[in-house]
Amino acid sequence: NGYRTGHFGKWHLGTLSKTVRESNRGGRVPEHYAPPWDHGFDVCFSTEAKTPTWWHEGDYQRYGTHYWTGPDRQAPSGTILGDDSRIIMSPAIDFIQAAVKQQRPFFAIIWFHAPHKPIVAGEKYLQQYRDIPGFAPSKPESTAHYYGCITAMDEQIGRLREALENLGVAENTLIGFCSDNGPENRTAGRAAAKIPTEGNAVSTRLSGRKRSLKEGGIRVPSLMVWPKKIKPGSFTNVPCVTSDYFPTVVAASGIQTVLRRPSDGVNLLPIVLGIQTERSSAIGFQSGNQKAWIGNRYKAFAQQGVWELYDLNLDSTESVDLSRKHPDRLRRMQTDFEHWAKGCELSATGADYER
Repeated sequence: NGYRTGHFGKWHLGTLSKTVRESNRGGRVPEHYAPPWDHGFDVCFSTEAKTPTWWHEGDYQRYGTHYWTGPDRQAPSGTILGDDSRIIMSPAIDFIQAAVKQQRPFFAIIWFHAPHKPIVAGEKYLQQYRDIPGFAPSKPESTAHYYGCITAMDEQIGRLREALENLGVAENTLIGFCSDNGPENRTAGRAAAKIPTEGNAVSTRLSGRKRSLKEGGIRVPSLMVWPKKIKPGSFTNVPCVTSDYFPTVVAASGIQTVLRRPSDGVNLLPIVLGIQTERSSAIGFQSGNQKAWIGNRYKAFAQQGVWELYDLNLDSTESVDLSRKHPDRLRRMQTDFEHWAKGCELSATGADYER
């Protein structure tokens, strides 16, 4: 449909090389090779997995994760130095500028590594937090490094928005922003200090953490900006999920297409524009021995095959299990989850995709 497409930052959806041994699986598991350039992206500046959030001299050669720009093409080592969020944003802005110059619409994915470990901030950002308790600039992943790397990322988001303004396309550019999972810390017991400990945020009231399907593992902040359409300060309590981005972007682009494959997400535009106050389909998660099925109000959750039921409107901490009080509701949600899970199996084998 004429869009220029680009991916910048953490890919984490397959390896980027069949031969180079790096990162999680690169070169070690050839069948996991699935780079952006084979999945619809015209331009990329992508890593297979995590990187330091600040690169010092020599880090790029020894760390074991590189930026790839195409088949067998790595970014040169001399260009990977300093703040990682800036390193990601620079080619993203170059990509957008080129698309605007060509009068082409664009779709850019910018996936920062910050604030994933290893969390390191440069001196400029560390010094902004020299007055916080336990200031330890020599200790990566300490609180100052954590705050510093987030501040550096925020600066780059500002740089992106300034570039869109200068190019005259900010008014009609849709920006979606969210985190990818909940915080790493195992408990919220040390959260009373209101600062993260050892560089990792804590969830002060939600159950669970990263890798859990309790709310502390999957409920994250999300923002959407589209000056031409979305009223500033708008807010919704409707549960949304990253699977919703796809149908939302398709709808926002005005592309008239019939999706010939199942799609878990819903178009969020009626929700963010205040036309709709509920989502039309529930949100499913499955990970290891955990399952979750989230509707507009109720959530069914299972671990080791034992199902629980929560009213997230009244109990976001998931403290009161309602499974005995509302067994019929839980059974219906279980049935819907199993139907969805079967669909996931079909998708994984390609059985429900058009040949």
